[in-house]
Amino acid sequence: MISVVILGSGNMAWHLYHAFKTCTDVRIIQHYHYKKQDNLFKESGIPFTSDLQQLKPADFYILAINDDSIAEISAQLPVLQGIVLHTSGAVSIEALDKKNRTGVFYPLQTLTKSRPVDFSTIPVCIEAEKAKDLELIKVLATKISKHIYTINSDQRRSLHLAAVFTNNFVNHLYQLAYEICEEEGLQTQLLTALILETSQKAIDVLPENAQTGPAKRGDFETMKKHLEKLSGNHKTIYKTISESILSTYGREKL
Repeated sequence: MISVVILGSGNMAWHLYHAFKTCTDVRIIQHYHYKKQDNLFKESGIPFTSDLQQLKPADFYILAINDDSIAEISAQLPVLQGIVLHTSGAVSIEALDKKNRTGVFYPLQTLTKSRPVDFSTIPVCIEAEKAKDLELIKVLATKISKHIYTINSDQRRSLHLAAVFTNNFVNHLYQLAYEICEEEGLQTQLLTALILETSQKAIDVLPENAQTGPAKRGDFETMKKHLEKLSGNHKTIYKTISESILSTYGREKL
């Protein structure tokens, strides 16, 4: 039986709890958060502590916390018998205090509390300083995912950057598109089929081949009319992305 302590009460902690609780050979034995009122798994009966010095002996201690807190919390940990893992895409393994065995357990997916995901489909990127520890982390990862990748901190940072473009930036563009529709009294559901097809086409034929639209075609009059309707941040983003597309396909600037 693999024993796990989860530290944190955010989206990652919530999803790891729900992923591991279905595993017959993984047991979450404790939950930590510095605020007692943030006991994420209260109804599960999992023991809770807000004192790092009271952590139970375990095989893994997963720091499912924000990036800026990883080094600080890691430094505050006592000497532990298990491996301390962080779940960040952007933070180096070097941020973890070397008094403990260390590693990285990075699930590459956008996660929101109360929105279930199929963890078996999510890539889990792992890293460790010792080969023996890496094998143990891989065993843990295979309990919840079918897609395990061993990558180093530099590669993971680049992957995280790519993920920001893929998810965070694209989602923000969806938000701006919704705002444009709402300003004109249009239902945002009109964009649903387009969103789904755009995502699927990027996977099926690659983004470079899937690109369409006025900037790809060089329809400058259309782009100028669009810019006339926009202002402020919307206008800046439209112009910047359009010029990037124009450049990619060898056309002149706006």
